[in-house]
Amino acid sequence: MNTTQIHQSLHEFLGSLPPELTVWLPLLLLVLGVAACFFGWRVFKVILGVSGFLIGALLVGMFVFSLSDSYIAALIAALFAGVISAVMLVMVYFLGVFFSGAAMGVLIGYLGFSVVGEAYWISVLVLLGFIGGIAALIYQRLMIVISTAVIGATGMVLGVLWYSTAGWVEFDALRLDALVEQYASVSIIAGVVLSAAGIFVQYWLKSSVHTVASAASVATTTPGESAGAASDQKE
Repeated sequence: MNTTQIHQSLHEFLGSLPPELTVWLPLLLLVLGVAACFFGWRVFKVILGVSGFLIGALLVGMFVFSLSDSYIAALIAALFAGVISAVMLVMVYFLGVFFSGAAMGVLIGYLGFSVVGEAYWISVLVLLGFIGGIAALIYQRLMIVISTAVIGATGMVLGVLWYSTAGWVEFDALRLDALVEQYASVSIIAGVVLSAAGIFVQYWLKSSVHTVASAASVATTTPGESAGAASDQKE
C-alpha cells in the first residue's frame, strides 16, 4: 500500500463515520493541541494515552475498512486497537517517549512534502520517524517539550483553520486538505509561532514550579536545621 492509497483509505474511513461524531473532530484537535502545545511536559502521559488511542484507532480502522468495506467491523476494530495502543504507550514509558519523537519526525516530513508539492515517500517518513524517536530517547525532556509543542501547534492550526473557514459542519478530510493547501503559508507561519510559544511556556512553567518548590522547601525548614546547614557550610 503506497502513500496515495493510505491517504485515500484514511479519507474513506473518516467519511464513513456518522456526521454527529465527525463534527467534533476539529474541536478535539484544537483542545488536544492546546493541551499538548502548552502543557505537554506536565500532562505527557495523558497526551500519550489520548494520542495512542486516536492513532491506533485510525490506522486499524482504515485498514479494516479498506478490506471489508464494513463500517461496523472497522469501528469495532478501531476501538479495540485504540485501547491497546493507549495502554501500551502509557504503561511502557520509553515506548511512549519514542512515539512522541517519531510522531514529530513523521509530521515534519509530511509537512515538508506538502510544502514542496511532492508525493510522500514512505521510506523517508519512516526514516525521519526513527531519527526523531531515537533522539527523544537520548534527549528525553528536551524532545518531549519540542515534540509536544510542534504536534500541539499543528493540531491548533488545523482546528482553527477548519472552524474559521468551514464553520461548525460535518468534518471532511478532503476539504481540510484543500484548506491546508490554500492557506499553506499562513498555516506554516502560525504553526512555527505557536510551536515556539509552546516551547517557551513549557520551560517557563517547569522553571516556575521548580522555583516555587525550592522556596517551599526553604520555608518549611526548621530553625535547628537551618543552623545545622549554616554550620556545615562554614566547615
